[in-house]
Parts: sequence; C-alpha cells; structure tokens
Amino acid sequence: MSSFSNICSWKWVAPVVGCSVLFVTGGLASLTGVGNSFGRRPVRKFDSGPEGTETMSYDGRTYRVSVGACERELPIFEVAPGVKIAIFNMLGDTEIVQTAAQMLSRSVPDGAEVILAPEVKAVPLGHAMSVATGLPLVVVRKIQKPYMVDCLETDVVSITTGQPQTLYIDGKDLTLIEGKQAILIDDVVSTGSTLKGLRTLIRLGGGRIAGEMAVFTEGDPEAWQEITALGNLPIFSD
Repeated sequence: MSSFSNICSWKWVAPVVGCSVLFVTGGLASLTGVGNSFGRRPVRKFDSGPEGTETMSYDGRTYRVSVGACERELPIFEVAPGVKIAIFNMLGDTEIVQTAAQMLSRSVPDGAEVILAPEVKAVPLGHAMSVATGLPLVVVRKIQKPYMVDCLETDVVSITTGQPQTLYIDGKDLTLIEGKQAILIDDVVSTGSTLKGLRTLIRLGGGRIAGEMAVFTEGDPEAWQEITALGNLPIFSD
C-alpha cells in the first residue's frame, strides 16, 4: 500500500489470567488477543507475493466486527512496516455471506440491471446477491482462461502484492453490461484500485454505474462516502 489514512494507535495492557485484552487509544476500535493468554503469539510471517514484495506477519491479535447478528474476530496482519490491517475473508463463511448479501440487497437502487463482482472473495457475495435480487451476475476475472474470448480488460495494482494485475470480463458476458445499469460490489474496498478497474470495464463495455457496494470499507470513512457499506475497518499502527 502506498498511503494510509485513519491510522489508529494501540497499546498492550497487562492481561489477567485466561484473558488477553488490547485497548486502543482514540476510541476507534477494540481488539482482543487470541494467542497465549499471557501475551502475544510468536510472530508468524507469510510471503504475500513475488520476491521483493512485502512479507505479511501475524502475532495473534484480532479485531471484532459485526455483520448483522454475526460476530467475527478478524486476524490483524502487518502489511507494511508499522501498518496493520484486519483481514476479512468471507470465503466458506456462508452465514456471513448470506447475511451481508441480504443486508446489501435491501439497498440496491431501483433500475439496477446487473451485478459485477471481482474474483475471488467477492464471488460468493455476488452470487448470493444475484439470488436475492434476481439480477444477473458478471464475475470479473483476474486470470484470462483459454476459453475466455473477446475479453474486455484493464490493469490495476494488487493490494496484496503491490504488483500490476489485469481484470477481465469474458466476451460472453458483454451483452449483460452493454447499455445496462450495473452494481459494483466487493468484499472490502481498501485503496479503491479494484473499484477503479471495475468502473473502467463498465465504461468500456458501454454500461453505466447504478451504485457501488461493499461489506466493509477500510481507512478513512470520509473517503468512501459514495460506497454503500455495512461497516468500516480501521488501519492500525504501533
């Protein structure tokens, strides 16, 4: 990530036996440690991309979020020196997917005709919203398969690796967006790079944007006022 806003300071306090608690200054968030009750887990590091890109690290701390009646503890990863984010992964979590889809579907504007969702984590959300609204779903791919012909494509920067990435719409789906009002959805809007790519694809395909939605935005909420979201994830620093 090249820039971050809404950075939240945090500090550890002495935990009681059987409980590990983290208070956050500024009143922006409340976190709990899920590792050893007497302190942090040993830091675990994960390569997030090709050689030369940042390594993500995790030490057991989490951030609690709610989606409707569902509560989840999100692991907090350091994604750049001194910068940490809560990782929201809804793949396989059918309760979260269905709840978020139902809640977002209530805000789909009148006149919307198609849903666009980028792979991978937003695909189950897009499927559930398609079922809930009756609107067709177009999956925006990140790899062009041999069977995908006459594709629309545009380049973005991956938030995970910091490397250029290409988004594709299969030629078979172009009739679903040409002249249509599209809803753009994602699981988390972090830098806006993927969303910008979706906007470009819609314009290239002759469609129009009816609205933009996500389960969460990340960082400064004021930067995402045009996004209909169920919550906001802060960015943390030591």
